[in-house]
Amino acid sequence: MKQTFSAILFLVGMFFVTNAQNKEMMAGFQTDMNNLFEQVFTAPTDNERYNANEQLLVVMEEALLQPKSFDWKWELRKGVSVLTSDDDKFRIFTWAVVRDDGDMECFGYIQVLNENADVYEISVLNDMSDEIFNADETPLTETNWFGCIYTDLITTKYDGKYFYTLLGWNGGDAIMQYRVIEPVYFKRNSTRPSFGQMIFRNGKDANKNLRRIILRYGKDANINLKYDDQFVVTKERIKVKQDGRMVNQELEKETPQRMIVFDKVGPRVQGMEGLYQYYVPTGEECGYLFDKGRWVLKPNVHCKLDKNKKLDVIIDNDTPSNYQKAEPTYRVK
Repeated sequence: MKQTFSAILFLVGMFFVTNAQNKEMMAGFQTDMNNLFEQVFTAPTDNERYNANEQLLVVMEEALLQPKSFDWKWELRKGVSVLTSDDDKFRIFTWAVVRDDGDMECFGYIQVLNENADVYEISVLNDMSDEIFNADETPLTETNWFGCIYTDLITTKYDGKYFYTLLGWNGGDAIMQYRVIEPVYFKRNSTRPSFGQMIFRNGKDANKNLRRIILRYGKDANINLKYDDQFVVTKERIKVKQDGRMVNQELEKETPQRMIVFDKVGPRVQGMEGLYQYYVPTGEECGYLFDKGRWVLKPNVHCKLDKNKKLDVIIDNDTPSNYQKAEPTYRVK
């Protein structure tokens, strides 16, 4: 009995020692990564920033390959996005190197659960956004990724199947930038990410082949792209008795829902169609509601954000957004 009790104490002790060692190791990786991120974002020349980024990729890959790395709660400096799906299927890390000429290159890792082996595997994301033809309709993978710093990872479910949608920002170049709505999924028995799905329903006259939504607009503009708890106001017809007879009456019904809401963009003046560096918010707001495995477009959405809330700055050198509105509500026409 004494030997059994001693063995149990030994195993418990080893567990705590191993756990402490793992925490110390992951904390060390985190410190090294943050020091390198500091150089990536603030070093004075392109060469210094890219050299620091190369070192960062090596350290980060080693960290993410550690057996317990998915359980670690990363605290990385501003400018780095770390998002995890609600079902713990995967985690995605994204950041960017901004060059002296204003161009931006995104980098990232995705850590995905291999359900058969019960381990997390990683893929490096290779930004090819400058070379992707017809990016709105092209299926992509980690090797030809439309690079973004992702600001939100939406996990939805329909008919027993999970759907994952990323909201992202790409600073583009000196004159143009992008906001992106990007579905991501994993083929059966694969941990490799596939980007882009034809799950957008944009109305009868719209392009039905869109795999992602890309909003292209000028460098001096700020637009909203957000997934939030809000209210949708719809109209419902009921019959009521009036002056001794039944008549139809229209009532407004408000229901809480989550929606991807964004500003529609267009040229500043007529004749600049297709010159996206001159695109700005048109004043019209749109939204996507998730319905039966599809994102359904709701045009002319009146979005009102908290008057004290502003969009977060993603890169330190960005100008803070002045986009702010009154109390939360959407009104769908």
